[in-house]
Amino acid sequence: MMLSQRITETLNVERLFSAPPSRVFRAWTNEREILAWFGGPSLIGHSAMIDLRTGGRWQVVFAPPEDRAFRIEGEYLEIVPDRLLVFTFRVVE
Repeated sequence: MMLSQRITETLNVERLFSAPPSRVFRAWTNEREILAWFGGPSLIGHSAMIDLRTGGRWQVVFAPPEDRAFRIEGEYLEIVPDRLLVFTFRVVE
């Protein structure tokens, strides 16, 4: 699949973590923290921008070692601090 193809799907993810909800929420909504974990060990986080409000945008820029950067971005649709985070998600080359 080429990244330029547009695919519209709904994905609901529910997961239990052995951490307080406030800690998990912060990991998803703090620019420094999301760069530390989101890409995993194979990607280098370059920058993050988070406008944490309904209708606000988020963006994280990564690069694999020795390859060009790409960004993951979206829009916040619903936010209930420490309980719920609903957002869109797309990869941009």
